[in-house]
Amino acid sequence: MAENRRRINIIRFCFCVCQLLNMVGYISDCMGIKGVFSFVSKSYILLNIIPFALHFLDSKKLGKEVFFLILMGASAILSFLLHGDGISVYDFALTLCAYLSLPMYFVYLETLPFDEMIYKVVKLSVVVTAVFFCYRFLVNPQYSLRDDLTLGFFNSNYLSILLIQNMSLLLVLKSLEPVGPMYFIYWILFFFEGYMVYETHSRTAFMCVLVMLVLPFKPKKSISKLATNLAILLPIIFVLLLTYFAENGFLSDWEFLEKPLLSGREKMFNTAINVLFAKYPVFGFFEAFHLGNAHNAFVSVLTSVGGFGFIFFFGFYYNAIHRLRQKLNGNPTRYLAYLGILLLFLEGCAEASVLLSGSMYAAATSPLLLFIKYGEPAEEPKKEESIL
Repeated sequence: MAENRRRINIIRFCFCVCQLLNMVGYISDCMGIKGVFSFVSKSYILLNIIPFALHFLDSKKLGKEVFFLILMGASAILSFLLHGDGISVYDFALTLCAYLSLPMYFVYLETLPFDEMIYKVVKLSVVVTAVFFCYRFLVNPQYSLRDDLTLGFFNSNYLSILLIQNMSLLLVLKSLEPVGPMYFIYWILFFFEGYMVYETHSRTAFMCVLVMLVLPFKPKKSISKLATNLAILLPIIFVLLLTYFAENGFLSDWEFLEKPLLSGREKMFNTAINVLFAKYPVFGFFEAFHLGNAHNAFVSVLTSVGGFGFIFFFGFYYNAIHRLRQKLNGNPTRYLAYLGILLLFLEGCAEASVLLSGSMYAAATSPLLLFIKYGEPAEEPKKEESIL
């Protein structure tokens, strides 16, 4: 019993530190304090591996997702050994840890009780981050050469992902707050960040905002298996539709958020699938994108680790997402948190990093898993409930 309590305390400590580091990481990256940001980004790796290792060594029965996760790592290593000559072992290790960071949260957070301390840390991190973004926008917004809002981050798409993740958590926190000053503060921050997403001119992020404005008001707080499957498959559907429209000359003159609807990514998708994946269909060509940003999560996986690695990647998320769906039970907080998880796949249509190559993104997403599991913080969470 004492050993189990010690293990849970270590996992709790690592999780809380990651949430606080997220806040520090955003601010340091935005303000150009590269030394601090570099330290924070590498700290995530250790603070994620330790809890996962403790969970793995302690678990008497490992779930299906654990085996998918292990095979995700093994297939990436194999692809790197076969076609990763231009990448150092150190850089590959960092890439692999980032690739597996979100799946590790899915696995080991099943053992973490959601208590008031964790709730307060998450709340602090989310609110301070939102307030900082709003302050930065009012004082020193900074725009790219194309007039896209960056706030000082390296590009507008990166900022839009951070905003969407923060907005998802603001919606969840709002659902737990009685009507009062804090309740309205959450709404103000939410709409302020929504306007900033519009200013980034990121189309997929703006679609996420529209979803968050409409779906939370559904009378029935549940999501069907079919809707979940469609959400998971969105990155594939997006690639098929975009390339089809481009090949047939559809929508070529249309604009959305002051940008052409066909922005040139369809050419990258064609090259990635018809050249790289066609030549290396089984194990991929890791050196090309090395699980980085081919501007689509599924295309990035297919070209980096091939069909072999994609099976395990898709298998992990398919099983994990559907297990989470079974926890909703009409609970509004769980529903909003689950919606935030599904939005990862909408963002993954145009940006791969949110699912593949961001330890910071994974840390920002991880509280949603606890909200799905428990609904709200409690001293004694139900023992039978589990993420996996």
